Amino acid sequence: LAALQRRPSRGSRRATLASSITVATLSRPTPVSDRKRVLAMKCLRPQIRSDVDQFTIGAEDLVHETAILANLSHPNIIKLYGRSSGSLTNAFRTNDGYFILLDKLDETLHDRIEMWKRPDSFGGIPTLEQIDVARTISKAMCYLHSKKIMFRDLKPDNVGFDSNGVLKLFDF
Repeated sequence: LAALQRRPSRGSRRATLASSITVATLSRPTPVSDRKRVLAMKCLRPQIRSDVDQFTIGAEDLVHETAILANLSHPNIIKLYGRSSGSLTNAFRTNDGYFILLDKLDETLHDRIEMWKRPDSFGGIPTLEQIDVARTISKAMCYLHSKKIMFRDLKPDNVGFDSNGVLKLFDF
């Protein structure tokens, strides 16, 4: 019970995790073509490993995200390509380098909204691109709901676009 009482609330858990994640880019040739697929590696920052409470929260959230993404397959939801080898329980060892490999995203919806706000962008009327973005988010959310998943952190910073401009929900 004492351990549960020390834990931060859900809101501060999320803030803690955000500051505990590091992302790196990896390129590797795809077997189908000569083009390279660029992936992002998501893992706990080394500094977090020295704080047991932050490490436990970050590891829990990263393992939970891995489990969720492993069971999803939708073109507008970030794809999990792999995770470090070994048991998921290894993620809770401070000397382990647990990580997951995901689609690399080039920009967020927040970035696009800032661009859309420029006076020369449009005359205040939603563009076809903006309507398509809203429709695509709706389709991805319907898919999640069909899987009995509620994405409670939907916001422009958690909607991204890959190098081909494909919208992806992320940060589960």
